[in-house]
Amino acid sequence: MNGTAELWVIFIGTMLFTAVLLATKRSCGCGDPPPPLSPEESQRAALAALEPPVAKVAAAAAAAAALPRFPYAHQGRASETVVCAICLEALRDGEACSEVPACRHVFHGDCVAAWARSKGSCPLCRAKIAPGSGGGGAAAAVAPDDMV
Repeated sequence: MNGTAELWVIFIGTMLFTAVLLATKRSCGCGDPPPPLSPEESQRAALAALEPPVAKVAAAAAAAAALPRFPYAHQGRASETVVCAICLEALRDGEACSEVPACRHVFHGDCVAAWARSKGSCPLCRAKIAPGSGGGGAAAAVAPDDMV
């Protein structure tokens, strides 16, 4: 074959390959974006993704309500300040506090109650917040699927 015939074969082969590629792309619908959601649908979908399952919320709310509260009393050296890891405010003598039984971490009572309603685990170590679970220790109360 001469040079011109080879160029025609390459040109026609390239054109056939391109035609097959475009036909395949159109038939599979891979490049089509999903239809846009209305603002209301988008907002409903975002809120639904943020809401935990109802059973989990009920269990966490019950655990939060059952945590005992006690007035905080500073112990230890005067230079040490204990801070609530949820609100980042210092715990002051006489403030109502709660302790997570499994790990014994202490927080403001209102802070840990609100946290437990939405998360159900200690904000520091992810131990399950369950009243009366102090006997097993923190290692027994941490569930691997709750780790972040």
